[in-house]
Amino acid sequence: MLRSPSHRLAGQWIRRQTAPAGPATPPFRALSTTPRPSGLSSVPLVLGPSSRGLSETRSLLRLGPSSSGWSWSPGPLTYSTTSLDVPSLSADSPSRVIINREVEPTRAEGLCELERLIHGMSINIQRSGRVLPIDFTLALHSMKRLESCTANQALTLLRACGQLMPDERPEDRVQLTLGLWELLETLKVPLDTSHYNALLKSHMENEHKVAPMEFVTWMEGQGAEPNRVTYQQLIACFCEHGQVNEALSILELMKTKQFPINEEVFVALIKGHCKSGDFVSAQSTIQIMSQSGLDLGSQGKLAYLVGMVEAGQPWSEVKAYWDSADGTQCEDVANFDDHDVFQIVIALVKQNEIQGAQEALQRLPRKSGFFQEVRNVVPRLVNLGQADMAFELFTSFKLPPKAIPNNQAAASRDHGMFLIRALVKQECPIPKLKEILQVMSNDINDECCARVLEVCVDLNKIEYGQSARDMIVEEFGNEALSAKHFALFTRRMVERMETKDDVMHFLSKLGKLGIALDMSTVSNQLLKKILQSGRVSETIEELRQVLQNRYGYTWLCNSALQYLLNQHTENNLARAAEFMVFRCPKGISPILWNASLARAYLTTDNLHHFVAIYSQCFVMNILSFHAAKDEMAAPRQLMNLQMTLIHLHSLAPRFSPDSPPDEVLGKVLDKLLENHLGLFGEGADQLKNNVSDPVVLKKVETLIEMGEDAEYWTPERVADMQRKNRSLFSQSAKRSPTDKSYLHNQKVRIEQLESEVSKSVDSGDPKTSAMFALCTKYNELLMPDKTVKLCQEHITDFKPNSSLVRNTILTCLQKSQVSQAAEFVLFLNENDVKVYKTSILDVIKELIKTGKDQALILNLVRILPNHMYELSTPYYLKLIDCLQAYNPVEQCDQIDEFVNAALESKEHDKLKLGSLIHQNKLPEAVELFEKVVAEERKVVLKRLLIRKLVEEESLELLQRVVDASIKIIGEENSIYDLAMDFLVMGKYSQARKLLESPGLRYNSRKAQYICIQFVNDQNSEAMEKFVLLTRDLFACDRNYLYDKLLDVMSCQPKKINDVWLMMQEEGHVPTIAFKIKMASLLKKHGEPVPFEEPQPRQTTPSMAQTLSKEDLSSSSSSSSSDEEEEEEEQEDTRKTAEKTTKI
Repeated sequence: MLRSPSHRLAGQWIRRQTAPAGPATPPFRALSTTPRPSGLSSVPLVLGPSSRGLSETRSLLRLGPSSSGWSWSPGPLTYSTTSLDVPSLSADSPSRVIINREVEPTRAEGLCELERLIHGMSINIQRSGRVLPIDFTLALHSMKRLESCTANQALTLLRACGQLMPDERPEDRVQLTLGLWELLETLKVPLDTSHYNALLKSHMENEHKVAPMEFVTWMEGQGAEPNRVTYQQLIACFCEHGQVNEALSILELMKTKQFPINEEVFVALIKGHCKSGDFVSAQSTIQIMSQSGLDLGSQGKLAYLVGMVEAGQPWSEVKAYWDSADGTQCEDVANFDDHDVFQIVIALVKQNEIQGAQEALQRLPRKSGFFQEVRNVVPRLVNLGQADMAFELFTSFKLPPKAIPNNQAAASRDHGMFLIRALVKQECPIPKLKEILQVMSNDINDECCARVLEVCVDLNKIEYGQSARDMIVEEFGNEALSAKHFALFTRRMVERMETKDDVMHFLSKLGKLGIALDMSTVSNQLLKKILQSGRVSETIEELRQVLQNRYGYTWLCNSALQYLLNQHTENNLARAAEFMVFRCPKGISPILWNASLARAYLTTDNLHHFVAIYSQCFVMNILSFHAAKDEMAAPRQLMNLQMTLIHLHSLAPRFSPDSPPDEVLGKVLDKLLENHLGLFGEGADQLKNNVSDPVVLKKVETLIEMGEDAEYWTPERVADMQRKNRSLFSQSAKRSPTDKSYLHNQKVRIEQLESEVSKSVDSGDPKTSAMFALCTKYNELLMPDKTVKLCQEHITDFKPNSSLVRNTILTCLQKSQVSQAAEFVLFLNENDVKVYKTSILDVIKELIKTGKDQALILNLVRILPNHMYELSTPYYLKLIDCLQAYNPVEQCDQIDEFVNAALESKEHDKLKLGSLIHQNKLPEAVELFEKVVAEERKVVLKRLLIRKLVEEESLELLQRVVDASIKIIGEENSIYDLAMDFLVMGKYSQARKLLESPGLRYNSRKAQYICIQFVNDQNSEAMEKFVLLTRDLFACDRNYLYDKLLDVMSCQPKKINDVWLMMQEEGHVPTIAFKIKMASLLKKHGEPVPFEEPQPRQTTPSMAQTLSKEDLSSSSSSSSSDEEEEEEEQEDTRKTAEKTTKI
C-alpha cells in the first residue's frame, strides 16, 4: 500500500543536462562509496557496482555483476519481416537461401512500445505498489536503443528506483538510480524542479547519504528553483539523520518565504526528534499539533514509534508506548494498517530486535490488500537476513477459495516466485533452502524446485544453482526437474534475447545446471532465434555442442524441420527442403511435422519444395518398407508421411476456400504419380475414402497399385530419386502469396442510407441497423425532427435504444424544440420504449423554464415512474426543487399536483421521510428510515438524513443510520458515503479517521461519484481534502482523482499550481494529457508553466477508422449510463452486497 510522500512513495530524480553553472559533480555522487568518473555527459549507464560502461562489448542489459540480478539480456522489441523471394539453389552451394531476418521496428513503433512499458509500470504501481525489475530493465533497453525519453517517462522510471522495487536491495537501487541518471543526462532529457525533488526522495528511500545543502546549491546551479516540496524534502533528509536543528533552520526559511507547512513536515520532525533521542520534544510536537487543530491521524504516532526503534530504544519501551492509550500518546494506534505495522517490523529487524519484530507481526490487522503488503515486504526481510521470518509470513497468508482460479496448475506455478527469487539472490544456505522447498512443494507450489533453477539461470548464479540442483535431485528426484517445468521459462527468456550468441549463452547455462528441454520448446522457441541465419546443419551441430550432446542429432533435425515448416513462409519452406535434400539423416520422424508440411504447402503453393521434402522422406524409408512386406505392415514412418496428404485434403478448405479439396489434392497426386511415389496400408485406404471426385479417386487407386509394386524401388532407383530431388530443388520457382486485403469503414452518405432504408421497407424486411445509422447521422447534423419522424413511421419494426433516444432528445433541446422532445417522449412511452429518466427530467425542466403547456408537464411527470427503478424518491425531490426554483409563489400547489399525479402509495413513506427531515423531526425520521430499510431493503434519503444529524451532532441517531446502511450496502460503501458527508460539511478530521480505516480499499465507483459531486458543486476544498486523504488507499486511481481536482480548480490559477506541488509531495507522476491540460489552464490565466509542456499525441487515421458504428453506439450508451444518479448506484451496491453476503 502506498503511503505518505515523505516516507512511503518511491523517489525520483533527474538533473538538467545544460547547466549554466554549478558544481562539476552532484552532491549525491560525491558521497557515493563507488568511484565515479569525473565527466558527467560521457558517463555510461551502470546497473551494478561494476563501473563498466556502455561502450564495452556487452550490451546495456548485460552489465553488472551476477549478484545484482541484471546479468540476463532481453532482446530488442522487433517485428518480423519475411522475405518471400527464394533464389534457386544448386547442389554445390546448398546454403544460398536468403534468410528471413528480424528487423528493428520503426522509430514510431519503438516509441509506442516504450510508452506502453512505462504505462504498464504506472498501472502496476497503482494496483500493487511495486515495479518488477524486468519491466524496469525492458524500459531501459528501449530508451537506450531509441535514444529517447520524455520527462514523464523519466519521472516514472526514477520513481521505480526507490521502495517501489522491493525485489532489489537498497544498494542495488542506488546504482540503478545513478546509472539511469547518467543515461538521462546523455539523452538530454528536459528537466524541471519536480525532478530534483524526486531525486532527493529516491536517495532517502534507498538510505543513500546526501548532503542536503550541497544538493540545493547544485540544484540551483543547474537552473532549477527550489520550491516548497524541495524544502520539505530537505527537512525530511535532515530529520532522517537526526539533525533536528538543521531541519528547524529550513523550517524557519520556509516561513520566511511564506511557504505553507503541511503535515508531512511535522511527521518528519517527530521522527527526527526521536532519532536524536529527544522524545520530550517529539511528544511536545504532537501535542502542539493537536492543540492547533492539525490532526496527523495515525501517521504522527507511527513516526514516533519508528523513531524510537531507529534511536535504539528497547522493544519493551516501544511496546509500552504502542500499547498506551491515555489520550496524549497513541489514541489512534488502533488504526494502524498492515503497511504501518510492516514499517515497524522492518525498523526492528534493522536494529536486530528479532523478538520484537516477531511480536509486532502478531499485531497485523490482516485486512484487504494484505497479500500485496506481504509480497512487498517478504523480499526486504530476506535481504535483511531473515529468511525464516519471511517464509513464516508468506505461509501465513492463505488464498480465499474464490481467489483460486479453475486452472490450479497455472495458479500454482508462479505462487511464491518472489520469495524464491529473494532466497536465491541472497544465496540462502542449502539446508535452509531444502527446508523451505519441502514445505512449498507439499502445500504451495509443486514446481518450486524448477523455479529455483530458473532463478539461478536468470541471476547467473550457476555455482549456487549446481549445489541446489544436487540437493533437489537427492531430495525430490529427477521428476521435479522434468523438461515440462521449464518450457514457459525458456520461452519468456528467449523472447527477450537479441542474437544467436545470447541464446547459446543461455543454453550453456541450462546445460551446466542439467536442465532438459522438450522438442516443442526447442522447435518453437530456441530455433526461432538461432535459425535466422546460417546453414541449418551447422546450427544444429553447434546446438548439440552447447547442449553437451544431451539431444541426438536426429531429434534436433526433427525440431528444426518442425520450426521451419511452422513459419508458413516460402523462404523457410525452401530452407526445409534444402536441408531435407542435402543434410537430413535417416530416422527422421514425419509424425512430428506432417501437418506442418501440409499447411506450409497450402500457404505458399510451392509444389516443388513440397515434393522435394515428401519424396526425400519417401525414398529414405521405402527400402525398409519392402523389407517388412512379408509381415503385411508398412513401416510406421512411411505411414506417418502419408498422413501429410490426409492433412492437406482436410485443411484445404481453410487455406483455399475457392478450390475444392479434391482439386487441391489432385495437383499433388499428379507429382506423386510422376515420381512413382505410391501409397500403402491404412493411410491409402483412409485417403481413398475421403476423396469424392472420380478423377482424383482414380489417381489414388493408381498410386495404391504403384505401392504394391515391390520390384520398382531398388537401391539404384532410390539414388536416382535423390539426385533428381537435388535437380528439382535447384529449379524452384519464385512465387508470392496473394494479398487478400480489403478496404473497410468507408463513410456512408445520408442519401445512401435513406435509399437503403427505403428499399428495405419496400421489400418488407426493414433493416434496423440502417435505420439506426440514419438516425445517428441525423442527430449529428442537428436534424432531430427527421429522427423523430423516422421513429414514428417505423415504430413497429424499429425500436430505438435508450442511447439513441437520449441523443435525439438532447439534440431537440439544443435546437430549442422542447415541445417536440416532450411529444417524442410521450410517443415512446405509449409504444413501450425505454427512456432515461434523466432525459425526461431534462425535458420537464426546459418546459418549466420556457413556461410551456402545464398539461404537457403533468403528462411527463405521470409517465416518469414507468422509466425509473423502484428506488425513485431522489428524482422526485429533484423535480420538486426544480419547481420551487421556477415558481416560488405557486410552488406548494404545483408540488401537490405533480406529486399526487406521479406517486403511488408505496412512495408516501419516502416522501414522508423527506418531510420529517425538512421539519427537523430527526428521531421520527431515523425511525422511519430504519423501517423502510427493514421492510423494503432500500437505503432512502440517507445522505440528506446524515448531514442533518451531523449538523445537530446527534451521534446516537447517526450511528443507528450508519448501522442500518451497512446491512444493505456494506461497510465499505457506508464508510465512503459518511466520509463524503463529513468532507462536504468541513469535518476533515472525522473524514480522515474513516478513510484511514484498516483494510479499506479504493472503491472506484464510489470515488467517481464523490468526485463528480464535488466538481458539480465546485467544492474545491472538499475535493482537495478527498485527494489528500485517499492517497494511502490500496490501488487508488491517482490519475483520475488529480484530473478531477484540476477540473474543480480550473478557475483558480494559484490553486492549479498547488495541484502541481501536491503531486510532487506525493511523488505521483502525472500523465502527458494531464500536463497538457494543466499547462493550458495556466496559460489561459496568464500564469507561468512550471514544467516543459509536452506535445499532444497524434491519433493515426487507421486507428480512428477502426471504430465501428457499434463501438460508437456502445460508447454513447455508456456515457448516458454514467448520468444515472445516486438511487441506481445504491441499488446496484445493495445487490452486490447481498451477493457477497450469500457467498
